[in-house]
This record gives sequence, structure tokens and C-alpha cells, in this order.
Amino acid sequence: MEHTTLLPDKDWSRFVTITSLVIPAVITIFCFAIFYRVIPAQVTLDYIVFQTASPNVLSAFLSNFAHVNISHLAQNMVAYIVAVGAIAAIALVGIPRSGLKYTLDTKVLVQSTVAFLLVVPFIVSGASLLIAPYIGMEKNVGFSGIVFAFFGYIVFILESLLLLKMRAVKERRQVVFGYALIVLIIVIPILIMNPVTHANYAGHFAGFVSGILTPALLTVVPDPRGYGVKSTIIEEATR
Repeated sequence: MEHTTLLPDKDWSRFVTITSLVIPAVITIFCFAIFYRVIPAQVTLDYIVFQTASPNVLSAFLSNFAHVNISHLAQNMVAYIVAVGAIAAIALVGIPRSGLKYTLDTKVLVQSTVAFLLVVPFIVSGASLLIAPYIGMEKNVGFSGIVFAFFGYIVFILESLLLLKMRAVKERRQVVFGYALIVLIIVIPILIMNPVTHANYAGHFAGFVSGILTPALLTVVPDPRGYGVKSTIIEEATR
């Protein structure tokens, strides 16, 4: 098994710059083009806002980057930057101080980020479409489903660290039970709170679960030592 080394500071700076500055800037420009009708209103309604009565592929994707107003946009951008900052903090500060000689697999981090931005939007819209008849949702926009994917990624990192700390890496069944427990803990509040808040908790939930399962699917590979599978999201660091 190849061991990763700690990502150089300049590479972390590049990753943080792209994820916390470039991506929010692009989304903000896109939203302001909608707010100030640079993009015609009819185009927005037909191809950007996800209409559950008449969904299409383009709106299923673009709706995840559009927002209702500036306040909605600001809330999601702040939450997103917090999530990205937390990932960087865990990798650069948390893991080195954990006492474990491990580091974040940055290849998986980049692959997961790409998946969150390009694939998760369709998963979030699909979840929204499924739940729409039960909560009376006709339209949906917002980046929050993708934001929840990044928070799900954080949960996966922390669980991996916990398993390493407990020297239970071989017992991968614990991962499955951990995910099942997370699903149960989250789905109950979603079902209870949605009628009260009218937020798209189905989309949030779909994003969160995607954030956990995406790195899991990217990193769980056959273990030649006979332990079943192993996770490479956190690799032993060469010092």
C-alpha cells in the first residue's frame, strides 16, 4: 500500500483558495445574474428553478447553485466555507495532534469534492422530487444539499480517525453499523421538523448521506490481508 505524505502548504492553499473563494465567487455571480435578470426570468423558471411538476436535467443540476435571495445565498456560503475550513483544520491541525501517524488522503478529498459539485446535485434533486408530493413542495433551489455533503465528509473522516484511535480498523462492520445509526438519528428529526420549518430536509439528508458514502465508495477496497475491506481515506504518513 502506498503511503501518502502530508500535503505541502502551497497545495493546501490552492485547494482552500479554489473551494472557499473561487467556487463561492462563481455561485455568487451566477445568483446575482438571476437576481438582476441578466438571465431572463423565463429561462430561470424553465431551466434553473427545479419544478417538481415538470423536472428536467438542467434544472436538476443548476437549481442546486441558485438561491431565492441574497440572505439565502449568504447563509449557504457561510455554512459551506465553515465546512471546507473544518476539513482543512482537521487535516492540518487535528490529525497531526491526534497522536496517530496518519494524514488525509488528498486524492480522495479532491475526487469527493468533484463528486459533490457534479453528482450530488442530481441526488439532492431526486430526493426532493420523491418527497415533494408528501410536503407540497413545488419548487426547490439552494446549495444546502451540497453543503451537507461536505459535513457528511467530515463525519466520515472523524469516524475513520475514531476507529484508528480505538485500534478497530480491522472490524469494518462497525462502519456499517455507524452509518445505520447516523441515518436513524438524522431521519427522525427530518420527518418531525419538516412540516414546521418547510425546509427541504430530504435534500439536506440526501446530501449528508452522499457526503458519507462518496468517500466510502471511493476508498473501500479489498484488503489482501484477509480482513475484508480497508479504508484509505486516512493513510499512514511517511515522516
